[in-house]
Amino acid sequence: MKRTLLVCAFAAALSAGLTAQSPKLTPAAPPTSGFVSLFEDEGTLWALGDDYRARFLSDGVEFTPLLGKLEPETRNLRLRLRATGRASGPAMGNVDRLQPIAAPGRCTWQELGVEVEHGGVREVYEVRSEGLKQSFVFAETPAGTGDLVVRVGLETNMNV
Repeated sequence: MKRTLLVCAFAAALSAGLTAQSPKLTPAAPPTSGFVSLFEDEGTLWALGDDYRARFLSDGVEFTPLLGKLEPETRNLRLRLRATGRASGPAMGNVDRLQPIAAPGRCTWQELGVEVEHGGVREVYEVRSEGLKQSFVFAETPAGTGDLVVRVGLETNMNV
């Protein structure tokens, strides 16, 4: 009971710093090291960590770091899986064998993990207090030779 109250108090304090952009907090699992939570709110899947939040969308994930009150604008980056395949040639410059990714299918989640099916490729996220760990699982080895290439689109409003 005492631990649950502490988690709820910490979640309330964290949500105050995230302003009106954050959904209501409903932790799905107790924190492991640092604060971490994965939950669904009004049909949207959210992940929260020590200093970030992430929103899982139908076509990717939007990651928003908590930059503090001195940053005048909310900054984020959005990742979208685009294509996979084999790179041919010694310099990996020839990626003509890349196959576009099928539209995202079923998205499942439990505890602190999210999986998104894309045909023969499964995109896997592990929600951690310090950030998200992204990995890819292939149903079968992609045809061809050369290095495996996973092309991910990145959009951001951060100053780079």
